[in-house]
Amino acid sequence: MAKKKRVLTTREAEAVVERRIEQFGLGALPRVRVTELADGRWHVGWDRIEHTVPAMSDDDWRAWLERYVGPLDASDLQTTES
Repeated sequence: MAKKKRVLTTREAEAVVERRIEQFGLGALPRVRVTELADGRWHVGWDRIEHTVPAMSDDDWRAWLERYVGPLDASDLQTTES
């Protein structure tokens, strides 16, 4: 039986992006806003782009960000210290 993945809070979801921005600078990823809707889904927005998506686990959120927002893998980014 597969273990059910814990869904992130909206604050935890935003923190995934904020950590990348802190590490690699503002150009690495845009700031992403995540708001929980009444039905439990998330409203996700950055720049002028908006999506409504199901609430996600950490792994699912990272995969979604990689696909729609930008790379999260350190090998794809340069640190601000370099």
